Amino acid sequence: MERKQPVLFLSHGAGPFPITGARGHETLQEYFKNIEGEVQTKPSAIIIVSAHWETTSQVSISCGSDQGLMFDYSNFPPETYTYEYKPPVPDETLLEEIARDFDVPHIQNRGFDHGVFVPLLLAFPNADIPVIQLSMLSNMDPSTHLDIGAKLEKYRDEDGANCLIVGSGMTFHNFGRADPGAAVAFDGFLSQAVTGLAGSARRTALAGWERAPGARAAHAREEHLMPLLVAAGAAGGDAGRTTWREEGFLGGYPVACYRFGGAAGGAA
Repeated sequence: MERKQPVLFLSHGAGPFPITGARGHETLQEYFKNIEGEVQTKPSAIIIVSAHWETTSQVSISCGSDQGLMFDYSNFPPETYTYEYKPPVPDETLLEEIARDFDVPHIQNRGFDHGVFVPLLLAFPNADIPVIQLSMLSNMDPSTHLDIGAKLEKYRDEDGANCLIVGSGMTFHNFGRADPGAAVAFDGFLSQAVTGLAGSARRTALAGWERAPGARAAHAREEHLMPLLVAAGAAGGDAGRTTWREEGFLGGYPVACYRFGGAAGGAA
């Protein structure tokens, strides 16, 4: 029987607050610290897509930068600009194969943004697993991002590349502006699509996310949702389940994290 790494979708919170444990982020911090429990076999590499890197016409790849992390947030405490996360260099053969899959001519020297280093600093603090970041495309086309994920599914094989696939965004991203009722309606759609459907049915539902109740109230622009579609694409036919949920996150909005595949526990 084929054994595969799970696929994770992480709602990464506000800036560095999950690391600092700021008010409203306590349970998210605790969840990130226990993510290794979602992964039964140590991955050989982590492939991650963050809401904070998008390119125009072609997927780009980075394995970090010798210049350090990208602190792409502002007006936070000084110590939140001193973090370090230096994972080892990925296997060259793996990197070349991913680059071929996406017609990438060269690897970018781009520092990991906070959508990458915030959850990974907590989940894998030893930084002993190579990290490969892929960009989203700025067209925000749902089918395109589902397809990006589908190309990554093969790398989950534990007897092959053994990669953990991670989407890092937010299930809701319109804090302080959206009607809470609309946010709840969209959360219900998303939860049903992710945990109640699989395979082609899930793909169809997520590709049509904009028609769901409360969709634009939850995501005025969808850059924080697209990493979930990449994760769902990489999941293939594997079932999804909720692994963390906060019903009243940052002012009363429902936010969740999900896992596809695997056999670890989590929130119902």
